[in-house]
Amino acid sequence: MNCVIVEDEPIAAAIIVEYISVTPSLTLVGKCSNAQTAIDAFKIQTVDVLFLDIHLPGIKGLDLLPILPKNLQVILTTAYHHYALESYELGVIDYLLKPIEFARFQKAIHKLKQPIQQIASTRKFHFFNVNKSMVRVWFDEIIVVESLREYISLWLVDGSKITTKLTLTQMELLVDPHHFVQIHRSYIVAIYHISSYNATEVVIGYKTIPIGRMYKDGFVKSMS
Repeated sequence: MNCVIVEDEPIAAAIIVEYISVTPSLTLVGKCSNAQTAIDAFKIQTVDVLFLDIHLPGIKGLDLLPILPKNLQVILTTAYHHYALESYELGVIDYLLKPIEFARFQKAIHKLKQPIQQIASTRKFHFFNVNKSMVRVWFDEIIVVESLREYISLWLVDGSKITTKLTLTQMELLVDPHHFVQIHRSYIVAIYHISSYNATEVVIGYKTIPIGRMYKDGFVKSMS
């Protein structure tokens, strides 16, 4: 989905840019510091999602909402919680308080409605057997695959996890090697969800994962 950020605080905008860059379903097509520039951006390209700061110079964020395209999905960003009720009455998707945490950002993204053609063409999923029920999991929601010998746990972006009877080798055959990489005998991680790494470990979402010695070269190659 194409998204635009309207934010006059450089640090806050940079955080959202970083989060978008590791979210496969989002593509950043514009970053504006005021409402008027955003209005102009909507005239020249298709925008699906708007990250909108409430306190902007000139036209305020809440004043911009009524004149936005009807099919535009809006996620508000602000340092003030007392606008929450008013904003939801105006039909926004979610309301994020600064400083925005990555896990909270992802929860907001999961509330977005994707165009049908995008769901069919870009998002891949698999049904996993969980407690005798077949549960659908979108691959772009998996951040870590953890081996539990004959089972694996799938750690998801919203902080939840599911456990299914599958080996890490079998899971490796299911995932896209361009999006996932094994960094330890017990872990496969989603490259797009990695927030930082060093010579010995990877920080991804809410977890820190060690890098195994025999997997280090392959991991470095995947990140280059």
